[in-house]
Amino acid sequence: VMAGYHISMGQYLSIVLPTAIITMLMLSVFCTFVGRKTSVTPSEMAHTPEVSVKQSFSTKTKLGVVSFLLCVSAILTFGIFPNLMPAFNVDGEQVNVTMTEIVQFFMYLSVAINLLMMKINTSDILSSNIAQSAIGALFAVLGPGWLGATVFNAPQNLKIIQEDIGQTIQSIPWLVIVLVAVVAMIVISQTATASIMVPIVMSMGVPPMYFIAMVQTLNVNFVIPAQPTLLFAVNLDETGRTRATSFIIPGFFAIGVSIIVGFLIKSILGF
Repeated sequence: VMAGYHISMGQYLSIVLPTAIITMLMLSVFCTFVGRKTSVTPSEMAHTPEVSVKQSFSTKTKLGVVSFLLCVSAILTFGIFPNLMPAFNVDGEQVNVTMTEIVQFFMYLSVAINLLMMKINTSDILSSNIAQSAIGALFAVLGPGWLGATVFNAPQNLKIIQEDIGQTIQSIPWLVIVLVAVVAMIVISQTATASIMVPIVMSMGVPPMYFIAMVQTLNVNFVIPAQPTLLFAVNLDETGRTRATSFIIPGFFAIGVSIIVGFLIKSILGF
């Protein structure tokens, strides 16, 4: 999405990557102290199965992970060095391969390597927890995403956002953070929120690098407990202490820290 505004992946990662790392470290420290006095009762321990953390992986599994990481590295290489992007002559016109197509190509390549060379059993894929969570996410995201796009891109609503709210945001730029957060809460999906809000926010005159500094605001999808990964995390807690609302306080802490750190890094890099 940001490539359409002449932002390279290198520029994007220069802010987002260190921001994410710093935020995760600070979130870990925060979660270490919040609730640290809570202990598991004997009755809860009785219902918690013992899990052995020692696990060995086959050579095929290791090679499959390596192939995936190599494909990810290739995507990052093309993103950071856009001059390496291939181009083709089609009917006398030069057609450049887009970053979206590069991502799809290498992800499909990773799948092909794992299926053909590593001989992965396809029936095992659908029975895995990750695949089932992804299928659930597909339906959970499609509905709110479609609904959000319909509501926020409706001509009259879009006019109100761009003109009325847009004028306020031009005088108070940080309000765009609140606007994106509210939409992210409703839509639930980060990708759907980005596809809806980036064109709207850019039309308000908000600079692309400003949006990148606050991009983690797209992750405010833990308020309404409908995110499949959130519900999956709740199910993993055998003690039953983790609730769908347990992510709100650490979630807003992480979003707040990421926005502050993002703008600091943006300022340091001079964007």
